[in-house]
Amino acid sequence: MAEIEKILLPTTIKTIGRRAFCACTALEEVNIPASVTSIGVQIFFKSGIRKVTYASTVGFGEGNSIFLGTPIEEIRFEGSYVPSYICQNCTSLKRVSFSNNVRSIGDYAFAGCTGLTEVDIPGSVTYFGYYVFGSCTNLKTVTIEEGVTSLGYEMFEGCTSLQSVKLPRKIETIPDDCFYNCYSLTNIDIPQDVMTIGNYAFNNCSGFTGSLTIPNSVTSIRVSAFELCSNFTGSLTIGNSVTNIGDHAFSLCSGFTSSLIIGSSVTSIGDDAFNNCSNLTNIIVKPATPPTLGHNVFSNMSNLQTITVPCGTLGDYTTRWGDSFGDKMVKDFVYDLTVESANNGFGSASITQQPDCSTPAKVTATPNDGYKFVNWTENGEVVSYNNPYIFEMTTDHNLVANFSRQYDFSATCTSGQTLYYRI
Repeated sequence: MAEIEKILLPTTIKTIGRRAFCACTALEEVNIPASVTSIGVQIFFKSGIRKVTYASTVGFGEGNSIFLGTPIEEIRFEGSYVPSYICQNCTSLKRVSFSNNVRSIGDYAFAGCTGLTEVDIPGSVTYFGYYVFGSCTNLKTVTIEEGVTSLGYEMFEGCTSLQSVKLPRKIETIPDDCFYNCYSLTNIDIPQDVMTIGNYAFNNCSGFTGSLTIPNSVTSIRVSAFELCSNFTGSLTIGNSVTNIGDHAFSLCSGFTSSLIIGSSVTSIGDDAFNNCSNLTNIIVKPATPPTLGHNVFSNMSNLQTITVPCGTLGDYTTRWGDSFGDKMVKDFVYDLTVESANNGFGSASITQQPDCSTPAKVTATPNDGYKFVNWTENGEVVSYNNPYIFEMTTDHNLVANFSRQYDFSATCTSGQTLYYRI
């Protein structure tokens, strides 16, 4: 059978026996249809197989890939499930593709496939197992299409050449170890729906540069999530929904050179969370109640000059954080205020009195001709019908002025009198 180059299996076949294509050295292409429910060991042992279309969902145990030791270069999956371990350590594999039928990709499916350089994952996938692409050390580009809402644990761990990842908008969690040791990544856009950044999720991604902003959707940053990301520069901003910052979350991120801004909902900061962020110069802490601190949270910040806390909270912070302040200058601040018009064609919005610790904020809406002011909203909720609107700043605010069209009417009574209406 050494001369056979391509085999097309019928869609009625159910079993492929042990070493079925063993020593078919000329065999380069085969399909495995969805009807197959049993596959024996080493079916391609010592074969020349290079291209496979795989529609079955038969799985394999660790170290038992049917392609291990073959020169396989390309595989396409057309079934609903990519079996665990199916291509583990297939170092010659260069191309992987998936149909939109694929719903699940099993544990270690492509782990150690060092020939892979790019992967495109369809939006149909709803589940990823552990370490799916772990240690694919030459993988450089990953695109995960819209529709995917979850990733797998350790999914790209040790992909040391990975430079670019496009994540879909609806991802809610960056799982534990997901990008651990992906030190060629230079940036990552955290989607606006992410709520949890897992343990070691980006640990030792030392290629990251620029500033980092954790979006307001995130509520938890877990242990060592960004530890050893040492080449960030600029500022670090923790979003206003984060409640917990885990142990060592940003430890040894020595590249940040500007401000650390801690969002207003943080209630606890773990041990060594910002230890050795040695080039930060200023910390702005927004919670009205001082968060609980672990050990050595702000240790070894040799360039830190000021710690700034909200108006009226200086006494509480001094009492509860006194040991962390050391000889740094501590002062209070006013929260951030921004205003905008919902439609610049209808009118404009402005801050007409800047707030400080003793002065309230004042914002004013100015309608264009033919329009009228309706209300102020924030995050889609009405906060005031007053114009101007005067209020105390107890948190960050981004206010939107809303306007509507104004109509003039007139009516003439039987008496000859004309009445004018404006709505």
